[in-house]
Formats: sequence, C-alpha cells, structure tokens
Amino acid sequence: MIWLLTLLPFLALSAFVDFGGDDDDDDDNDTAPTDGSDSGDNGDDGDDGDDGEEPPLSSGEDEDITLTEGDDRFDGSTGNDTLRGLGGDDFLEGSSGDDSLEGGPGDDTLVGQGGQDTAIGGTGDDSIEGGDGDDFAKGNDGDDTIRGNDGNDTLLGGLGEDSLRGGDDDDYVEGGANDDQVLGNDGDDTLLGLDGNDTLNGGEGEDSLNGGPGMNVLTGGAGADSFTIDLTREDGEDIPAMSATITEFAVEGEEEDVLLLMLDDQDDGLAVGVTEDGDDALLTLGEGEDAVTLARIIDGALNGFSLENVVTVAGDDGSPDTMEPPVAA
Repeated sequence: MIWLLTLLPFLALSAFVDFGGDDDDDDDNDTAPTDGSDSGDNGDDGDDGDDGEEPPLSSGEDEDITLTEGDDRFDGSTGNDTLRGLGGDDFLEGSSGDDSLEGGPGDDTLVGQGGQDTAIGGTGDDSIEGGDGDDFAKGNDGDDTIRGNDGNDTLLGGLGEDSLRGGDDDDYVEGGANDDQVLGNDGDDTLLGLDGNDTLNGGEGEDSLNGGPGMNVLTGGAGADSFTIDLTREDGEDIPAMSATITEFAVEGEEEDVLLLMLDDQDDGLAVGVTEDGDDALLTLGEGEDAVTLARIIDGALNGFSLENVVTVAGDDGSPDTMEPPVAA
C-alpha cells in the first residue's frame, strides 16, 4: 500500500506529459512541413502571409512568380519562367527554358541562361545578361549594363548612359537616349547610338553602324563595315546637329568599308564633298561658309578616302533594311 501511494503522483503526471514519443493520433505535434505548402498564402503572387517579406518557393515547373518589394533572389526552374521583381535590388535568374524576367524599380540583376529569354530592367541601374539563345533585353531607365552572349540578340539601352555588348552571333544593339557605349563583338552586327554622344564599336564581322544625332565615335573593327550618316527629318527641320568620327576606314581590299549618306528631300541640290584636314578626311554637305561637316575619317586623307567610298541615298529611296530593328518577342 505504501509503494502504491508513493507512485500515484508520478502516474497522474505522466498522463498529461509527453516524454518525446510521437503520438500518431495527435496531429498538432507532427513535424512542420518544409516545402511551404501549408505556411499560409504562398501562391504565385509572391505574398507569404500579410507581411510580403518572404518570396515564394520554386515548384520546379513553369514558374509565374511575382516577388516582394524587398531585395529578392529567385532562381527559376528548367521550364519557361515568368519572374517579376517589383521593388528592391533583385537577382532573378532563369534556367534552360524561354524565360521572361522583369526587374521593376531598383538596381536589379537579370540573368537569362539557356533558351530565348526576354529581360526588362525597369527603373534603376540594372545589369542584364542573356544566355545561349536569341534573347531580347531592354534596360529602360537608369545607367544599365547589358550583355547578349550567344545567339542573335536584340539589346536596347533605353534612357540613361548605358553599356551594351553583343555576343558571338549577329546582334542588334541600340543605345537610346544619352551617351552610350555600344559594342557588337563577334558576328555581323547592327549598332545604333540614337540620341547623345555615343561610342560604337563593331568588333569582328561585317557590321553596320549608325551613331544618330550627336557627336559620335564609330569604329568598325575587323571585316567590311558600313557607316551610316542619316539626315532624313521632318519637313522644315534643319540638318541635325551631328558629326561622326570614324576611327578607321578601309578604302580598298577584301575588308573595304563603305560610308552610307542618307539625304533628305530638303537636301536636294546640296553638294556632297570630301576635303582634307591634315591626315584626316572630312565629309561635307554644302559649299563655302554654309558647308556642314558630317564626318571626320581619321587618316582618311592619308589613306586616300574619296567620294568613291561614299554611297548617297536620296530621301525617297528610304532606309536600308539592315537598320530596321527586329520585333521584340
């Protein structure tokens, strides 16, 4: 009897305390899931509960993900992913599929990897890198850095002072507003500076370069390249304030370059000429005090640059097809 009275408090206590065992009938004590499936609202809109601080988890399939207003990192799946960064400085990376990446506000990093990817930077100073496919990338606002890598890529800088670089294939690279650095790299590339004082370099291949309005520096690189001076404009407008400095120009041989001068109807009757300025050659339009210098060809006079190296296109003939931008995917 004495020993039974001694054990009664212990037996009563053990009825209410679990000493580490797993009771299958008590679901409240099971281990919490780690895949996020039962952790509140964790759908494709990127909301994790009410605070929106935690980005959603990858499903391993085609993703359609909107992240948070914070600094997020998300690695896509092997499928065709759509990733949106919203605010913050985000890092978004696709994979082997055809991915769509949007950085939104902030200084974002977008990496396409394999597939034919579309990457849009948004506001902020963004870093965008394509991959192995034919990619489309646009920086929009901010001073952006855009790399195409492999494939026939379309790269657009937008606003800001941008740095754009094509890859190993035939790329279309466009600077946009302000002073941009545009490099074609390998392949037969089409480079446009648009507004601002731009620097264009074709690199390897037979490239087409058009600096646009502004004081631009154009380098063709290896291969037979073409340089475009485009004077087409609205009726009544003056000749655009522009002057191209062409750093090298092959006047003959297998890699002979060509200068394409596109005149407007308003320029009818104006003389196109080449004059010497030391070792350089100047391409001019008009005569006497009214003459406008359109381009300076470094060492052009020394190498024999002449009107034979210039192809003049009248305004009614339209722009060459090589300068038409591809349509975004």
